[in-house]
Amino acid sequence: MIENRRKAFELIDAWARLLSGLAAGTLVLSAIFAKDLLGGTVEVKEVLFEAWIFLGIATVLGPLILSVLIERLNLEKLDAHDVVIRGLGNLQFAAFLGGTILLAIFAGINL
Repeated sequence: MIENRRKAFELIDAWARLLSGLAAGTLVLSAIFAKDLLGGTVEVKEVLFEAWIFLGIATVLGPLILSVLIERLNLEKLDAHDVVIRGLGNLQFAAFLGGTILLAIFAGINL
């Protein structure tokens, strides 16, 4: 039983790291090319900035989820269905998805 819970925590850990890495990479790449994106006549710059905010939130939530996981493991409260872990994980996924959709909308309008 404990082994299954550890595997669940490993899966949560992997997802948090993956989403955090993808969000950070997308944020950095879009910021690097912001000069090219914002150089000419660009419409709805606000959408790009909102996308960056969402991606930044998703990036920051990754280490926060990992710290909660470490705390739960140290306290031996191995419950993958913990409300805090699930809430943070869902929030990270929603922020990543929202940022990605807003970035796609911005690209669709301006390219």
